[in-house]
Amino acid sequence: CLLGAAAQPSRPLVIAVSTEPSTLDGQAVIDRNSRVASGNIFESLLDRGANGQVIPWLADSYKAVNETTWRFNLKKNVKFHNGEPFNAEAAAFSVNRIVDKEYKTQRASYIENIKGAKAVDENTLDVMTDGSNAVLPVQMTQLVMVPPKAAKEKNFGVTPIGTGPYKFVRWDRGREIVLAVNENYWREKPSIKEFAVRVIPDPQTQISALQAGEIDLVLDLLPEQA
Repeated sequence: CLLGAAAQPSRPLVIAVSTEPSTLDGQAVIDRNSRVASGNIFESLLDRGANGQVIPWLADSYKAVNETTWRFNLKKNVKFHNGEPFNAEAAAFSVNRIVDKEYKTQRASYIENIKGAKAVDENTLDVMTDGSNAVLPVQMTQLVMVPPKAAKEKNFGVTPIGTGPYKFVRWDRGREIVLAVNENYWREKPSIKEFAVRVIPDPQTQISALQAGEIDLVLDLLPEQA
């Protein structure tokens, strides 16, 4: 996530990736090239802190109610980029969407033993597990929230909508994905107002573009290139 970035370049910040994402649906795939964009669009109930610890995010708190149920108290007054409210109904939809076997997510290893979820009230969510599951909080750091209405549309993976610090702007197939800051973000807004994820398959071309100042960040450098 670019939330901690401090400097605002004269042009949009540009990040190079070697392969184009197949989708920007944050629940669908696990490849890092997709997450460069989707990780700034979508958020989860829990997250990882600077030291790797599980921390509250879209949930204020959580606890185990019994051996097969975890309860999450959600943040209030959070909205998705399209104005849909983030509440327990949306969170339950998000969990049930990804665990539905017909959805066929590549993130199956992150959701093992999660049976489903239900809204207890407007801001309280229960997540049910298949037997005792002590790692459920860790799993919830990888399960992003999606807006129920928008996520039912066929083009959701092309025009993604989340609660995150950046909103989707456009996807120029074969070239780049552009995101802009979410001016209504529920936390402190990033200082970088816009960034692009540019597809440059050839590593040497990436390096040349970096040296020429055309891009700002290259991922997956070979040791000899570093």
